[in-house]
Amino acid sequence: MALVMLAYGYVKGRKAQQSASKAIPLNLEILEKILRAEGYYPQKMYDNTIMFKRQGEAYVISYNKSKFTLRHDFPIETDSINAHLAAMWVMEKLVMVKVWVQKNDEDPNLQDITLSIENLIDTVDALTPFFAIYVQIIETAKKRYLHGLSLIHQRVAEEQADNEPPRRNEVYIPAFYWLPQLVQAYCGGEVPIEALTDEAWIRNRIQSRLAEEDRSLWESFRIERVERYGDYKLYIYRFPEPQVVPEAKYGAVLLNTTAKTFDYYTLELSYNGKWVYGSMQGEVHRNYAEVDTDDLDKFIEWIFSHDKQLAYITDCVNCKTTSVN
Repeated sequence: MALVMLAYGYVKGRKAQQSASKAIPLNLEILEKILRAEGYYPQKMYDNTIMFKRQGEAYVISYNKSKFTLRHDFPIETDSINAHLAAMWVMEKLVMVKVWVQKNDEDPNLQDITLSIENLIDTVDALTPFFAIYVQIIETAKKRYLHGLSLIHQRVAEEQADNEPPRRNEVYIPAFYWLPQLVQAYCGGEVPIEALTDEAWIRNRIQSRLAEEDRSLWESFRIERVERYGDYKLYIYRFPEPQVVPEAKYGAVLLNTTAKTFDYYTLELSYNGKWVYGSMQGEVHRNYAEVDTDDLDKFIEWIFSHDKQLAYITDCVNCKTTSVN
């Protein structure tokens, strides 16, 4: 979770490094020695870049001015939209990993996928305990990507068969996953509370994880209200206007600033002109009352009510919804 918000301007400086007398500065030659110690055969590609293979798969390390990057590239047969959706699904699960999608120059049916981990590392001792973990994370990310792409293909086929427009993940995932992750980052001490009200920065962070053609959707993102109730603060975020069930119009964070815990609520588009109140906790989504209005004041009134009638629980990992009667 920490690397999700690494770029945030309010977070100044890094953890104190070991004293100069004990720390061994990292450079490309030492990186080659580390790779050999890990059992790999490094090959220098060009300035500041080394390639090595693991189980027949090529990995690339680049190191320049303390910036360490571990990268793995592979082609996949799919279209650009599904490739980006799978990328968002991986980044939602593994926040240390960046996933890039580019069209293959030679085959229009292929997309080139890049998985990478980036970090600022100055010394050998800051890298060696984590190098094997970084490699394992990249391997896990690839497995998740392939699995996620398979699920997306299956879901798209089912939705097309039902003649129902597919969910816009470029709207759904930021609203239902990335915003709660931001609040969790504050609760974990990884970003200051000012991050929750920095509208431009939040918008930029969301857009940076989307395909270029989808970024304009989030120009309409707004922080609608910030209100204090004793130890609690209420943040209301307004998302792109919902078009497909179950996209949310509003996301609401009810934050206990003393205990650093929070609840996350949504006002979602439903069928036949209706709206649904919901909540999100980890991988579990809950739907409550269906209402006739998207009135924000009524939504806030419901958030503070004690009589929340639960209707459905959705396990987002297994895509399974259970009715509560």
